[in-house]
Amino acid sequence: MPVIEVDKDRLNSLLHHQVNDDELWELLFRFGMELDDVSEQSYRIEITPDRPDMLSLYGLSRALNSYMGSNNKVYSVSGPSGWTVIVDRSVKPVRPFIGSFIVKGIKLDEDRLKEIIRVQEKLHSTLCRNREVAAIGIYPYSEITPPITYRAEPPKEIRFVPLGDTEERTGDEILSVHPTGIEYAHLLEGVDRFPVLRDAKGRILSMPPIINSETSGRVTVDTREFFVEVTGTRKVIVNYVLNILATMFIDMGGEVYSVDVLYEGSSDQGKWTTPDLSYRELTVDVDYINRILGSNLSVDEVRGSLIRMGYLIVSTEPERITVGIPPYRTDVLHVIDVVDDVGRAISYDRLTPTLKPVFTIGGIFEDEKVVDRVREVLIGLSYVEVFTLGLTSEYEQFQLMNLDKDRTERTDKGVWYDGILGYVKVNKAKARDVDMLRYWLFPELLKSLRVNRERPYPIKMFEVSDVVRLRSSENQDDPRAPEPPYVNHKHLCVVLSDNSVTYTDIKQVLDRVFESLGYKVETHPYDHPSFIPGRCAEVVLNSKGIGIIGEVHPKVISGFDLTAPVVGFEVDLTDVLGSV
Repeated sequence: MPVIEVDKDRLNSLLHHQVNDDELWELLFRFGMELDDVSEQSYRIEITPDRPDMLSLYGLSRALNSYMGSNNKVYSVSGPSGWTVIVDRSVKPVRPFIGSFIVKGIKLDEDRLKEIIRVQEKLHSTLCRNREVAAIGIYPYSEITPPITYRAEPPKEIRFVPLGDTEERTGDEILSVHPTGIEYAHLLEGVDRFPVLRDAKGRILSMPPIINSETSGRVTVDTREFFVEVTGTRKVIVNYVLNILATMFIDMGGEVYSVDVLYEGSSDQGKWTTPDLSYRELTVDVDYINRILGSNLSVDEVRGSLIRMGYLIVSTEPERITVGIPPYRTDVLHVIDVVDDVGRAISYDRLTPTLKPVFTIGGIFEDEKVVDRVREVLIGLSYVEVFTLGLTSEYEQFQLMNLDKDRTERTDKGVWYDGILGYVKVNKAKARDVDMLRYWLFPELLKSLRVNRERPYPIKMFEVSDVVRLRSSENQDDPRAPEPPYVNHKHLCVVLSDNSVTYTDIKQVLDRVFESLGYKVETHPYDHPSFIPGRCAEVVLNSKGIGIIGEVHPKVISGFDLTAPVVGFEVDLTDVLGSV
């Protein structure tokens, strides 16, 4: 949870009713937050992650004032500023969205300036995901000549003095020399053009999301009017950040004026006027609230609870209430979020727990009964059960298994084909050894053999776990097929390693497992790159291929750095589960 530190006196100066340490602890607890530490001058407060609007001293005091019964403030834009931001199509591949506004009439002091900087940093590290999805820029209004142009330019053509520096630098130099540029250089990695904000005179205001200009982007205690902008990759987050900042500046006593953002030659062509401080409306059913909370609240009690949580009451019907959601509330996405707020307002610890009138007795799913039977048989044959990780790597799942992951033709062998189709990759994986979900269990058991290769032979292992596979082609073509197109399959994999193991040894285990389930499987000769040619077979049940069995290829054994031959089988238990 994000932590903010606030001055005791400043917080109480903004609250309509002063609170002592114990009273503040109680208020925060009922809100779902925690008073982390108390010193003589300040509080350290853990803010619930779903309320970034409370990361500022003003947002926190606003929420506490509402909770303590003060009238809710209605936020609105004072009017249009007459300023425009022109968005060039060149920023679309890099950072396509921008919103902005003008602030006037604020009297800054050192504390307020520090608060603005602190809130900017807190929003960057939380809602903005370390500037990846959004970044904030605040500038002195008097140093800028509108209109402002937002476009992407070659790094070597970008030259300005970055904030905190004394020397003019190019875009590339800022990323390699300036401390802030070095810290956030990864956000522009692989990009041949960097986003830049220029005013009508061509002066650079900033290079988002990295840093402002020293000459036109430094705010001091003498600044009375500001230009605020937020750039980002997601329009909804840009809008939320703008609203949180705009309402904070209004609470500081400022007046907020809107700016027109004009998109040129993009899919978002048109005008976007920011900030949008309109109140979204949502209708909640009182009976639904009571059913979810297990309460018996009246319409008036629900109405009062919603007001305490900062909502505006638009209309009240006998059993329904329409509320106006404040523009700074980024967390209210569904009626259930409103229900949660009602619970916080009345305090969850004051709800009386009740038992449901229906009682059931727990039992084991039929699928698990089959799996347990398989386990019993294999443990009786002296096999040890292992549990491998669901995340693995393409290198181990395919390359070390002598498979070509780019070969995509499908054979008539069902899921046991040479070509690899439909495995689930992990996007932007930070480590090469966890870049996909396991496609089959065999490589994972070979990894377990490698770890245990110094133990006495024979080594016997098995695993019954899920793998993730592409849905069958017939389901994929069905427009009613559920999404996503990947499903879990319960697989059984058994391996046996010893100096003298053969295909016959593992075939006996396969037969014993399926006989215990009441099935007789067949094995048909089959060539598979992971196994020795002529010593591999497809496992067939009811004329359908469900797995593969054989002696592991020496190339695979060598790849996994094993010291003894290995035989094994892997089967899909999907058609067996629940049918025994």
